[in-house]
Amino acid sequence: MSAAAGSDPVAVGVIGRARGLRGECHVTPLGGTLEGLQCPARVLVGPEDGERRSMILRSVAWASRGLVCGFEGTDDRDAAEGLRHQTIYVERADLPALGEGRYYEFELAGLEVRDGDRVVGRVTRVHAYPTMGALEVQWHDGRTVQVPMAPGVVTKVDTARGWVAIDGAALAELL
Repeated sequence: MSAAAGSDPVAVGVIGRARGLRGECHVTPLGGTLEGLQCPARVLVGPEDGERRSMILRSVAWASRGLVCGFEGTDDRDAAEGLRHQTIYVERADLPALGEGRYYEFELAGLEVRDGDRVVGRVTRVHAYPTMGALEVQWHDGRTVQVPMAPGVVTKVDTARGWVAIDGAALAELL
């Protein structure tokens, strides 16, 4: 089954090698969305620019070497290896609601970056580091800078209006 026309799936992980003999797979998460899903969960699995099929994600758990997922109908190592290098997608409408002041990474990419009333750049990517997230910002002068999502540096996020406010002076102290 392919993704429906007009659907808006979000990539949440990339499937790696099989783990064990019961059909589980190592998965590289793309942000923190995958581990927040309530299993069983309907997902789409497939290549980035190809046919995707609907599957049921039956389990998501952290193991000693990273995130591990299991899918209904994937019950042995060979079936799990058949999913390798595929991307896991979730429809935006199926994503769990986040609390106040929390955002999905895809919501931040593309937002304008403002320092006071001045537009200084645009978020091109979000990085999830172990201690803190960072916005990759393309400044208007062509430079690319990673802006830590630290209190006092990123002062406000308004996804509805399409911008992120930063304190340029606080950022300059860090750079």
